[in-house]
Amino acid sequence: NRKNTKEDTFYIGPFIGYHKEIYFDRDEGVDKVLGGTNASTLYNYVGVGIEAEYKNRTTVLPYGLKAEIEKRSYDDPGGSPAQDHLYYAVGGDVDFVIARPLKLNLSYTYSVRDYDERHARRLDTTFSATTLKYTYHEIGASLRNKLANWLVAYLDYDLTLRTDEYVGYNDYTKNSYRIRIITREGKGTKLQAWLTYWDRTYPNAVAFDAQTVPAQPRKEYDGIEAKVKGDF
Repeated sequence: NRKNTKEDTFYIGPFIGYHKEIYFDRDEGVDKVLGGTNASTLYNYVGVGIEAEYKNRTTVLPYGLKAEIEKRSYDDPGGSPAQDHLYYAVGGDVDFVIARPLKLNLSYTYSVRDYDERHARRLDTTFSATTLKYTYHEIGASLRNKLANWLVAYLDYDLTLRTDEYVGYNDYTKNSYRIRIITREGKGTKLQAWLTYWDRTYPNAVAFDAQTVPAQPRKEYDGIEAKVKGDF
């Protein structure tokens, strides 16, 4: 019965994908306009790359390793430099059994976005001749508790540290706090629900939309997201 067995797996292969995202004005809730041009498709892209993943499930501490490299080619609606860039990432995770049925997963990912045309800002907000490059460190912790045969709950925390490799204008720190509930009722029936709060702070970047403030404040964002998904 393979259902009750553990095995190590390794996968490597190419991939192609399409990402669609609407770029909108945060204040008005309408499509973003840049230079008189509708730029709502600015962040749509086709990605082509290769990925590899190794999962070790036969040791006392199960762990996984992954890596990918992807070329992302974006729509170019005009009004802003194209977002085309090379993305690459390496990371891993490890599982710990704290006290059955309580499990802890720790993860880390290092990634880079190296842009073709976008230029980095100086600390005075003007653009430099240097193309933009971001480095990310993502650290995650997830606590899993099986409350019943049909009910599993997760508490997640994710920390993202972004570095603007020019002079740090667009550096940011992001915190995410999430509750996940997964229920199973009958064969093939699964319901998942997420509730996430996140905040993102920029120590150097200013809020250009705060024109009424004599000394423009630093950029800060936060939000709450709720999702429900059912499989039947």
